[in-house]
Amino acid sequence: MRPSSNISSSLQKKRKKHLIRKLILLGVLALCLIATFVFIIRLPSLKIKTVSVVGNTSVSQDEILAIANPIIAKEYLWIIPTDNFFFLHRSDIQKQLIGQIQKLQSVDVSFTDMHDVQISVTERQLASTWCDGVPTFSQNCYGMDTNGLIFEQASSTLSTSTQTYFGLITDANPIGETYFSGHFVDATNFFTALAKMNLNPVSFYATSPDNYEINLAYGGKIIVDNSKTFVQDATDVQAVIDNKYLKTDVASLKKINYIDLRYGNKVVLDFH
Repeated sequence: MRPSSNISSSLQKKRKKHLIRKLILLGVLALCLIATFVFIIRLPSLKIKTVSVVGNTSVSQDEILAIANPIIAKEYLWIIPTDNFFFLHRSDIQKQLIGQIQKLQSVDVSFTDMHDVQISVTERQLASTWCDGVPTFSQNCYGMDTNGLIFEQASSTLSTSTQTYFGLITDANPIGETYFSGHFVDATNFFTALAKMNLNPVSFYATSPDNYEINLAYGGKIIVDNSKTFVQDATDVQAVIDNKYLKTDVASLKKINYIDLRYGNKVVLDFH
């Protein structure tokens, strides 16, 4: 029985050597394929040559490229470049630009050809202004978009064409914060409705998360809280005007101390 055992052992050794040689050959082949792939993907003819920015007005191209270029220059596993048509991290560029530059509302990254990348941006438009402090004293003001997102510091001179808001936000740097989140559009619509009634609102002041004052141009104010919707508040004010309890000529507006809407359907008027 020993000769048979020796033959079996010899066959096993040969098979093992053959398997090892096969694995080594496959490993060398895999390394060659990887090396060839890396060589091809690193060819200058496949690299991105230009990156252009379109759609920007107040955000500089340099500011955008300072964020985009390091992402374009990244490499997978330190050997596979991403600055080409096949591996460019487009979504990373979009996320980083929107995350770091609040002025940008949307970003699209596309190739105009195999070697040229175009970054198309849309900037947020100033719709209203938020200021720290209170309506009688404020130092810093910021621009907000139509959703109440604070995206830039405003000039010291407020634009009279934009609605101005106070309160709710206490952060030293409010850029990136959303004013009156979830209810901002309702608040702006209320502000606009009062303007259409010729009441001349100039600012919206959240004295607390539940109580608000709308300051009027001639010194009076409208007081509301969160017990009703702003739509209901506007309806109540319009009813007072329609029933001649409140006039909207300049002389009458100058006599207003306050209009208090915090008592259900009852409207409290106080005049000088």
